Amino acid sequence: MKLLRLACKTELQRNFLSYINFAFYLKKSYNTATMSTENKAHHFINPESENPTQEQLWVPTDVDIITISGHPGTGKTVVGQQLAEMYGMEYVKVGDLFRQFVRETTGKEVVGYTSRSDDMDQMLDDMQRLLMQNARAEGRKIILEGRLAGVIATEEQEKARQEHFPISRIQRILFIADRDERTRRVLNRYPTYSEEEARRLTEERELKDLETWKKFHPSIENVTDIYNPMLENNSGLPRFADFIVDTTFKNISEVKDSVHEWLVESGSVEKNDCHNPIPQTGDIYNLS
Repeated sequence: MKLLRLACKTELQRNFLSYINFAFYLKKSYNTATMSTENKAHHFINPESENPTQEQLWVPTDVDIITISGHPGTGKTVVGQQLAEMYGMEYVKVGDLFRQFVRETTGKEVVGYTSRSDDMDQMLDDMQRLLMQNARAEGRKIILEGRLAGVIATEEQEKARQEHFPISRIQRILFIADRDERTRRVLNRYPTYSEEEARRLTEERELKDLETWKKFHPSIENVTDIYNPMLENNSGLPRFADFIVDTTFKNISEVKDSVHEWLVESGSVEKNDCHNPIPQTGDIYNLS
């Protein structure tokens, strides 16, 4: 059984290596040029926006990958998309990329949260590692949204230091919000749930995910919440993040501005003297 599992995993990795160049240039899931009005509203993009372009005033410089992690309901996707547009970076949402990968290579659909096996979770991890290892060499600039992206980035950075090999320049951003606010936002996505159901399902998902992740990530073996902002490394710095933003009482613009200001201060992005035009996706309303 173990040999079969390893063989299957090797085949999946081989398929992914040949597939990844195609996958990055797939039509973006949230491209407003092809979205229906209903889908635009669902993804918080203003379908009535008449501003077709904006100047790309900022570009990534001393960074190849910006990871965005956090519990469901912290606003990761919406802000991540806006930052990607702002900086002209690729936006990769790990779960969406994985589902597309499975669909293209096997013809099957990954349905729902509970359908993921341990092998699938390991493949998600492997995909993120590949991006982190190869982005700089391939000249890619990526915003990578994944619930475990900050942990995997930390592991890859530590491994690179220990084994003295180059790795992409990564900035790890953690989104946090209190549980009541996260539950409210989840309810807005799934209005058929009661508040009690939304809270219960969210808690069950968090516990199951952590249980699965601990099988493959010894660095979180004794951790009860990988998004706890009080977690520290040996230097007294946040363990799995370079910057933490609490979105509980912030709207999208405030969250985006907080992250942007930090990225500017850290030297990760700079003003663009070329002022290349990029597509404007429209206004985004709130984190709900």
